[in-house]
Amino acid sequence: MTRVYASQNKAKAFLYGGGLDATYRPLLHFSIYGSVNYTYGRFNQGDSLTFPLDHIPPVTGRFGIKYATSVWYTELYSLYNGKKKLVDYNLAGEDNLPYATPNGTPSWYTVNLRAGVTFAKYVQVQAGVENILDRNYRYFASGMSAPGRNFVLAVRFKY
Repeated sequence: MTRVYASQNKAKAFLYGGGLDATYRPLLHFSIYGSVNYTYGRFNQGDSLTFPLDHIPPVTGRFGIKYATSVWYTELYSLYNGKKKLVDYNLAGEDNLPYATPNGTPSWYTVNLRAGVTFAKYVQVQAGVENILDRNYRYFASGMSAPGRNFVLAVRFKY
């Protein structure tokens, strides 16, 4: 006789969160923008106790200022990732708990600068510096640290 196995969703889970995006244009070609996202998730295996769900990132955000015309743009922006406490980890989950500090995953931010110019209808050159402050940080649930100061040069062809 062959054993039969079936995956079953016996636990109950709930998720909630939200995001907010805003852009303010005080002058022609000039904008100030920001976005923030938050997610919360727990599961219950039948008793009254709830546990954190796996893969729930801490609060994240992006804020910047941009000057853009039809030919070129320049942008200074920051990426932000909030901290995640150890009590918010699923201890049996896959959130890379071994990479957390004794206080959880620390918050971090980067400061970045980029610019681009369009030479023809189909060609754009872009350059930038990411993580200008050369901060050591790790995206949530990643097994690798993000790069340090990073210089980017790109040529984009649109067809």
